Amino acid sequence: MSQKGRLFTVQILMEDESPGKALEKLLHLLNSPDVLDYKVLQGIELGLMIDQLVKTQGAAPAKHKASPAVPAKPKANNATASSAAAPYENPFVANIRQYQQSGTLVRLSVLKGSGIKISMPCRLLNFDEPKSLLTVYHVDEKKVYTFSLTEIEEIEAHQ
Repeated sequence: MSQKGRLFTVQILMEDESPGKALEKLLHLLNSPDVLDYKVLQGIELGLMIDQLVKTQGAAPAKHKASPAVPAKPKANNATASSAAAPYENPFVANIRQYQQSGTLVRLSVLKGSGIKISMPCRLLNFDEPKSLLTVYHVDEKKVYTFSLTEIEEIEAHQ
């Protein structure tokens, strides 16, 4: 950070029809050239129904069904994610959860059905494990995308 960089702590109230859309609107505002980096510490209300279901039923969520396109061993932060993950959880899923909760900037490598490879810097917004869908915010394009886990080749913490 240059000597002219300044760090601010703020609270922002966003209004929209859903928490996900409010978060998307906030991320659009924060991804300006003047903002060097940011960290959303609280207020992300995605995945609450899944958490509540797991608590009330006392059961583990459905295991991730890995496909050949999904790597069994993620490259970055494997030790940190595995130690915090439940023993039944796939390490790939544990990394997705960790990156989503921490707001870590990641590089996502995706192989689309027609053989097109995409590599994008993004933040993970929502992970729908039962449907095997990952919603991400592309920080360069300032757009939200949803991918099936079978399309994802790699998720790596952005350096």
